[in-house]
Amino acid sequence: MTNATKVADYCLATVVSPKSIEAMLEADSGGLFKDQNLWRVAESFFNAARSRGESMPLLFAVRDEKTCWFSHWATIGKIEVLELPDFR
Repeated sequence: MTNATKVADYCLATVVSPKSIEAMLEADSGGLFKDQNLWRVAESFFNAARSRGESMPLLFAVRDEKTCWFSHWATIGKIEVLELPDFR
């Protein structure tokens, strides 16, 4: 008997530099991905999929000076939105 995971009908995607994807693949970070953008909307999509018992794919698009392409994918285990105080 197989234990198949339901996958959401949609996925999330983010754009990274070639240097960033290389560093992420070489690091022993357990799949941790940090981004400067707030992921509030992504978090709501992820939580909705989770509530239905679905996994949420994440596509990584690598962008260099000339082009952009999808290079890797993962399934999301958790999204933490960290907010720093605005001292303006």
